[in-house]
Amino acid sequence: MATLGFLHTAQVHVETFRGLVREAAPDADDVHLVDADLLADARTDGVGAVRARVARRVGELVAAGADVVVCTCSTIGGAAEQAPAGVPVLRVDRPMARAAVAAGGRVGVVTAVASTVGPTRALLLEEAAAAGSGAVLVDAPCPAAWELFEAGDVRGYLDAVGAHVEALVRSGGADVVVLAQASMAPVADRFTDGAVPVLAGPAAAVSAAVALLARAGTPAETPDHPDDPAASVGPMRDLPPGWATDLAVDELMGSTVEDRGDHLVVRTPDNPTFHWGHCLFVLDDARVDDPEHWLGVFAQTFPDAGWVAVGLPRLPADLAPWTALGIEVELDDVLTTRDLPRLLPAPAGYDVRRLVSDEDWEQHVAHELRENARTGEYPPEGHERFVRGQTAARRVVCERGDAAWFAAFHEGTLVADLGIVRCGDDARYQSVGTEQEHRRRGLAGHLLGVAARWAADRGARRWVIVTEETNPAGRVYRSVGFAPDRGSAQAYRKPAY
Repeated sequence: MATLGFLHTAQVHVETFRGLVREAAPDADDVHLVDADLLADARTDGVGAVRARVARRVGELVAAGADVVVCTCSTIGGAAEQAPAGVPVLRVDRPMARAAVAAGGRVGVVTAVASTVGPTRALLLEEAAAAGSGAVLVDAPCPAAWELFEAGDVRGYLDAVGAHVEALVRSGGADVVVLAQASMAPVADRFTDGAVPVLAGPAAAVSAAVALLARAGTPAETPDHPDDPAASVGPMRDLPPGWATDLAVDELMGSTVEDRGDHLVVRTPDNPTFHWGHCLFVLDDARVDDPEHWLGVFAQTFPDAGWVAVGLPRLPADLAPWTALGIEVELDDVLTTRDLPRLLPAPAGYDVRRLVSDEDWEQHVAHELRENARTGEYPPEGHERFVRGQTAARRVVCERGDAAWFAAFHEGTLVADLGIVRCGDDARYQSVGTEQEHRRRGLAGHLLGVAARWAADRGARRWVIVTEETNPAGRVYRSVGFAPDRGSAQAYRKPAY
């Protein structure tokens, strides 16, 4: 039988969540673990001081049979989500936060414990960025109420929070109110008829956990999403994760993939200057060391191409025959993780959001063109045609719901962005890039985490990123949880411009 696990920092929450499970999923089992010291120590020493203990507690719930874990404490919820659990882990306030920022406007954030303020604000900003929302946070702390809760006066605590929320609503200072702590949830019932929504976490979290439970029970190899174009992209042969997701992304963006036995042929009719949209993938490991053969196949397949682009399953034993033909062979690092990549803090001074509007996507184009102008890698005019064609394809896939692009803006200008594409159970990152003067500030690490959570909410079970072996960004990817997987090589010759 499927089991929901709950990590609490107060005993009072056990019966609350047990009752919610009975209502939402009467056939499910539930297991609970209470550790009040986690919150106490996080309040005095910071969340970082208890991160390892939180991970151990999550692991204990998994060992007890939990198929999905919910952390009911807002202060340590982020640490719980980042624990390497092997099962979905959900913080109690995430579904509430997503609902709160959906319409934009002013979000009143009611907290009683100071240690909750930072994690809750970070979560709301993360969800606002993922939704492309213009939500503005309004802090509304109610610290005096917590003394009543700690003294065991739950009714007095709820009355104090309720009076605080009523004053906030009457002042007109918020368009929606979030009750940041699970213990505040009963207060929401007092405001069901008001013009200002007052949102609580527990019921929404249990509903989301039940949905995750159902998803976790579906075998990964037989997804049941007949109307989902991403889920229809099946694995071709037993390809390494880099190639498998490359091909899935290509197909989602309008490419065709033809299996010719010992190699695959990729064509992208809508973008004729996309070199890796018109390429070969070698499947015959025994013929990797025969460059003349594959250059002949490429020339026959793409007679009008001025470039050569051939994916190889491994590095050739001897690069000299390839380089003698003017071909550069490089090894790509393929990094994957089955644990939700960590979300690094957003650096101050940047606005992070999802690309949605025409202006957003035009900024994406400008960002790509500035980088090419800096490196001089491609002729400007031809490269702009390629970038605009690629951007149009990316936008279509995003608007269809199979991908999302997230960006960091500095003083209104896009300075870093990346994409993430749903490829069945995999999520593949795309085009991670930060402008030179904004590097080493944590932008990429933050965007990786934001995008990972977007994909996790849509069923991702593995995250895949590909980078050049020599790219120093690999350190950033490893820092958020990625580890090396089966790599692949590419043989490439630029056209003669």
